[in-house]
Amino acid sequence: MIYKVYRTYLRKLELYNYEKYIRESIESALNQDFLGGYEIIVVDDYSTDNTSIILDSYDSIIRINNKKNLSLEVSANKAIRKT
Repeated sequence: MIYKVYRTYLRKLELYNYEKYIRESIESALNQDFLGGYEIIVVDDYSTDNTSIILDSYDSIIRINNKKNLSLEVSANKAIRKT
């Protein structure tokens, strides 16, 4: 999942074996035009493809790595607690 938090705005996107789209998704979140601060929170729900390698190339994100596949709901709650 990818979350971009704008004060009270939360954008999320599921991230499990998302290698094909993860770079485009993060770049889209980074390029949003918004006045104010934000954070991008990525929860990798134990992907088994190259998602983790792609995420390694981004320093500007907050990253949470699940040690096993926990489901969308659990991963979303982890990201919300991080905000």
